[in-house]
Amino acid sequence: MYIADLHIHSRYSRATSKECVPEYLDLWARRQGIHILGTGDFTHMAKSYVRRVFRDVGSIDRRVLFITYAGMDAQRLQYIQDLVQQHGPFERIYLQKASSAIASNCGPGTFGLLFMRKNDAVVHLSEMPESIE
Repeated sequence: MYIADLHIHSRYSRATSKECVPEYLDLWARRQGIHILGTGDFTHMAKSYVRRVFRDVGSIDRRVLFITYAGMDAQRLQYIQDLVQQHGPFERIYLQKASSAIASNCGPGTFGLLFMRKNDAVVHLSEMPESIE
């Protein structure tokens, strides 16, 4: 019989120990009777996330994509852009640093993809009522 912990946050996540490194994970896993401990890397996580987000590519409005990120270097940002383009081109891609509130909760090395779906409601300012009561 094996016991496995399949969900571990990085040491940069909020409310997680700064000692959340492979050596300590292994130590505490053994103390708790966990026999298998696996780790992943950025590229595996990024591929999985991008693939999941773009499962239903037919409904995505391809005009604009925002990539919001925290604590990432240019090489990783380029890697994400390349992954996104494999799922179909966008007319414009904007890179936007995450706000401090979001970045402090997510930690360095995180990113999100923001886009519109084709059937999302669009309201033009000319269609807005003059006053809202």
